[in-house]
Amino acid sequence: MLSHVSARLRYTLLIAAFVMVGFGTWGIAQAQDGPQVVPGTVAGMPPTAQGAGWAVVRIDGVRVRQFRTTASARLAIGQYRVTFAQAVNGCEYAATVGDISVNFEPPGDIAVRSTPGNVLAVDVFTFTPAGALADREFHLSVNC
Repeated sequence: MLSHVSARLRYTLLIAAFVMVGFGTWGIAQAQDGPQVVPGTVAGMPPTAQGAGWAVVRIDGVRVRQFRTTASARLAIGQYRVTFAQAVNGCEYAATVGDISVNFEPPGDIAVRSTPGNVLAVDVFTFTPAGALADREFHLSVNC
């Protein structure tokens, strides 16, 4: 009985070895091709990853850091507009109240919308925890 199990075990190991060698050879061939290189841009990102852009905006509406935005402004208390280098009206907007440095921004809420009549801009509204419009620093990211 031991010889029967041993033969069966040998057969299983032999099949497993062939399978591993077959897949291993295929895997090595794939690895030798390496990753595809996508040319970068001045901003250091490949064109396929550039999306629309992002901005970190001070309480007075001035951008302190940005990528692919052309302007930002404070329109009124708690109301801002960020303008991008390309149309963003069909994109996804993500925003958060956040300090522009290493400190914490006071608690608050934020809302975004496409700017009516301007496909290049996003309106941002910042609020106190009670829901009143209030000036807040924020981070905005637009992904297309």
